[in-house]
Amino acid sequence: PGNNITLVTFTNQAEGTIAICKDAADSETLGNGSNPFVFSISDGAFSASVTVDAGKCSAPILVPAGSAIVTEGASTNFHLVSVTATGPTSDNRLLSGFNPVTVSVPFSGTTLYGNETLVTFTNAVNTGQFKICKTSSSSLLADESFVFNWNYTLNGTTFSSFPYGI
Repeated sequence: PGNNITLVTFTNQAEGTIAICKDAADSETLGNGSNPFVFSISDGAFSASVTVDAGKCSAPILVPAGSAIVTEGASTNFHLVSVTATGPTSDNRLLSGFNPVTVSVPFSGTTLYGNETLVTFTNAVNTGQFKICKTSSSSLLADESFVFNWNYTLNGTTFSSFPYGI
């Protein structure tokens, strides 16, 4: 009896996958297997966050096909060296940018995994220099030498100097 029509609307979304890798330009950035870096992925309507340890890759992340923006979060003591985005045949999928980058994410077809866009961020540890100087207001010390010892600790390992004379 009456009108028994039911209207159903299906909206399909073409999907692709992104995997994010964190490469290390030096052993200090690689750390001891747990040096986490945080990334965000967005395309305007979609957003996700993922943490990846240096030397490792994330699991494939399902995203809408098209293009996506991948951003590496700020990391104390490290700086970004390079970014690449490639497909399974080593095709370049980097569209623009450095950080953030825009990458191409093609429709994966019937297999969601296997056509992912692999986005690799390479970082290096920030380095610095220090200089040891000695000054005195006394002219009696003008030609005297002084010995200094110094050390620093990196990833739990302490490095020390031989006495340094100036």
